[in-house]
Amino acid sequence: MTVVLDLDCGNSRTKWRCELDQGSVSPGCIPRLDLPVERVRVSSVSVSRENLRSEIYRTYGVEPEFAKSSKTLAGVTNSYSNPEELGVDRWLAMVAAWNRVRASVMVVDAGTAITIDILDNTGHHLGGYIVPGLESMRKSLAIDTASVQIGSCSETIPDGSLGINTVQAVRNGLLSMVVAWIDQTRSLAEEICGSVPTTFIVGGDKKSLMGLIDYDCRTEDELVLDGLGLALP
Repeated sequence: MTVVLDLDCGNSRTKWRCELDQGSVSPGCIPRLDLPVERVRVSSVSVSRENLRSEIYRTYGVEPEFAKSSKTLAGVTNSYSNPEELGVDRWLAMVAAWNRVRASVMVVDAGTAITIDILDNTGHHLGGYIVPGLESMRKSLAIDTASVQIGSCSETIPDGSLGINTVQAVRNGLLSMVVAWIDQTRSLAEEICGSVPTTFIVGGDKKSLMGLIDYDCRTEDELVLDGLGLALP
């Protein structure tokens, strides 16, 4: 059986999977595995394709295969007039999510940026949103309001309570704002699709957000890696 290494190269980390092993490395890096890798499939939004190609070839002696967004894939239709303008990580994640349930889905990726994408029951991508991630919003607030002393959003205990000091007010305020936006988008998706979408939440800040969401969500962090298998079988 062919040994395949799948790479999801994001802004904050590179996730990988090979056979039964998986893990993550720093952005721009690739794992060094003691396996006879014969294929490398890549989703990349953050690393120079040429640099990545050279590093993979030096390490494993194979030419990597890069996924790209397309008009259709595995029952899903891209809504962008220029399909390749849609980030390949978003594309692969939504294709994998829809193929999980074959019904309307909402995919929330809470990473360096927070993205939401909606697909209807037929697999048509209705569109999505992109906003800064929690840490980006926190840092922006710190830059523009010098007197506001704040800590990392990752330190938050997400209970939704009103802040009784500046750090709590910023952390809980940002979380509550993002959760309200997710809830509003879910209601919009239900109205358009005629059914409640299955919600997938992935990304580094998913745990903080999940603590404030009061409906069932799926937290499958391998959506992009699974999407690679659909795009490059």
